[in-house]
Amino acid sequence: MMKEEEQAATPGQTMNQKEKPGLSDASTSPLERRALLKLDLFIIPMVTLCFFFSYLDRSNLGNVRIVGLQKDLQMSDYDFSMALTVTFIPYILVELPSMLTMRRVGAGIQIPLTVIIWGVVTFLHGFVKTYRGLLVARFFLGLVEGGLYPGLILYLSMFYNKAELQLRIGLFFSTMCLSGVVSGLLTYAIVKLDGRWGHPGWSWVFMIEGIVTTIFGIITLLFLPSSIKKTKFLTDEEKTILIARLERNNGSNTVSSTTLTERFPAKSTSQQVWEAFKSPHVIMLSAAQFASANNISSLAYFTPTIIHSFGYSPTATQLYSGMKSLSDLLMQI
Repeated sequence: MMKEEEQAATPGQTMNQKEKPGLSDASTSPLERRALLKLDLFIIPMVTLCFFFSYLDRSNLGNVRIVGLQKDLQMSDYDFSMALTVTFIPYILVELPSMLTMRRVGAGIQIPLTVIIWGVVTFLHGFVKTYRGLLVARFFLGLVEGGLYPGLILYLSMFYNKAELQLRIGLFFSTMCLSGVVSGLLTYAIVKLDGRWGHPGWSWVFMIEGIVTTIFGIITLLFLPSSIKKTKFLTDEEKTILIARLERNNGSNTVSSTTLTERFPAKSTSQQVWEAFKSPHVIMLSAAQFASANNISSLAYFTPTIIHSFGYSPTATQLYSGMKSLSDLLMQI
C-alpha cells in the first residue's frame, strides 16, 4: 500500500527532478516537448542574434584599428586603449538601472529598443572625424549596450526552468566567438569600399554593421514576445502548460504576467540587495566572470593588432583573426 501511494505521488513530486537542461527534451509529455521546441526555435535564435550583434558592434574597433582608424584619427596606442575604457565605464554603471527599467517596461520592448538604439550609435561611428568624437561615440555605445546581457538572462528566465537556462545561456554566449569570425570576414570585404562617397573603409564597417543591427532590432520589436502569455506561435493549451510548469518550478503564480513589475510586485529592500552582493556564490561567480571577461575582451580587441605586428597585411590580418575566432568556436562547441 505504501509503495503504491509513493508511486502515485511520484509524478507530481518529482517533476522538477525529471526536468533536464537539454534543448527541448526537458519535459515529461509530448505537449511540453512540442511547446519547448517552439520556444527553442523562435526565442533562442532571436536572443542569440541580439547578443551576437552586441558583441560584433562592440569588438569591431579592434578590426578597424589596423585598416586606417588609428591613423586617420591620429591616435596613439594609449588613445586606443582609452577608447576601449570609455566604452566600459557606462557599460558597467548602467547594468543594474537597466534591470529596474526592464521591470516596468517589459523585456519585449526594452530589449528591441536597446538593439535599435545601439545600431544607430554604431552607424554614427562611421561619421567620426576626431579622436574626441570617437570617445563620445564609444561612451554612448557602452551606455546603451550595458543592460543587454543581464537583460537577456532575465528574459529567458520568463520562459525556461532553472535547470534549462544554463544550456540556453551557453548557446547565446558562444556567439562571442562567432562574432569574431564574422567581424574579420566582414571587415575584409567592406574595407574594399574605401574612398566610396568620400568615406574611408573603416567607416563603412561601422555604417553597414549599424544598419544591419538596426534592421534586426526593428524585426525584434515586432516579433519578440514579452512573456509566454504574449506569444503568438503557441496555442492556448501550450501556453497553459508552460506557465504551469514555470510556476511549479519557481514557486510563483505570476509567471503569466506581461511585465516584471506584475510578476514581482514586491520591491527589493536595501537589505536584500546587500545580502545578494555579499553572498559567497555571487562573489565567487563575479570573480570568475571578471577573470574570464578580462581575457576574452582583451583577445577580442587586440588579436588583429597582434597578428598585424607579425608583418601581415591589414587584409590578411582580418582573415587570420577570423580563423583564430573559428578555432575558439569549435573548442567551445
